[in-house]
Amino acid sequence: LYASFDSPSVSSRTWLWPFFGYSTDSKKDEEERDYLWPLLLTVTGSKRTVTKFLPFYSDERSEDATKSWYLWPFYRNDTLQSPHYRQERDKVLFFLFSNTVESWAQDGKERRRMALWPLFLYSSSADGEKRLTLPALVEPILDREGIEILWAPLWRIYVQQWNEQGDSSLSLFWNLYWHDRSKDSLGWELFPLYRQRSAPLFLEVQILKGLINYSESSSRRRLSLFWLPFGYDWQGETSAQESTH
Repeated sequence: LYASFDSPSVSSRTWLWPFFGYSTDSKKDEEERDYLWPLLLTVTGSKRTVTKFLPFYSDERSEDATKSWYLWPFYRNDTLQSPHYRQERDKVLFFLFSNTVESWAQDGKERRRMALWPLFLYSSSADGEKRLTLPALVEPILDREGIEILWAPLWRIYVQQWNEQGDSSLSLFWNLYWHDRSKDSLGWELFPLYRQRSAPLFLEVQILKGLINYSESSSRRRLSLFWLPFGYDWQGETSAQESTH
C-alpha cells in the first residue's frame, strides 16, 4: 500500500502503488505528482513540464519541443522549435488526418505534407513545387520513401503537380489522360486516340498513336500515315503559335 525511496538526488513516496505518489529529482530539477498514474499526473521542472488529465488533455513541454493531446486519441499536436528551424505536426485519430509544416526562419522557406486517409496526399516543397495525389491508401500511415517510389504509383489514379511559375502536369488513370504545361509549351494525350504537343512556331498531332501524324513548324508542314517515318511535306504559313492559346 505504501512505498518510499530516497537517494542523494531522488526522493519518492507512493500510496496504493503505482497509482498515487510524489517524487522529486534534484539532478533533473523536477517534481512529479501522481494523482492516478498514468492518467492523471503533473511534472514541473526547469527543463520540462507535463500535465496529464487523460483521456481529455495531455501536454508535455521541454526547451525545444511540445506534445499535446486533446480528447485522446482524437487530436494530437507536436511542435519542434529551434532558432533556425520549426516543425509543427497535427494528427486526427493517429493517421486519419495529418498535417506537417516545416519552416526555416533564415531563408523564409516552408515545406508541407497533408494527408487524409485514404483519400488524398498533398505536399509542397521548400522550392514551391506542389503535388496532389489520390487515393492515398498507405502513405498517411507509413511515410516511407520506398512506398512512395515502388508501391504508391500502383493505386494513384490522379496525380497533379504545379509550381508558382505556372508549370503544371496532370495524370489520370495511369496516363490514360495526361497534360503537361510549361511557360512556352503544352502537351496532352487521351490514350490511345489523340496526342498533341504545341509550342511557339511548332505543332504536332497524333491520332491513334501515329496512324495519322501531322506536324508543322515555322517553314514546313508534314503529314504521314500508318506510322511511317516519312510523309508528305509542304511549305506554308504556320498556325502553330496560335495553337498554344
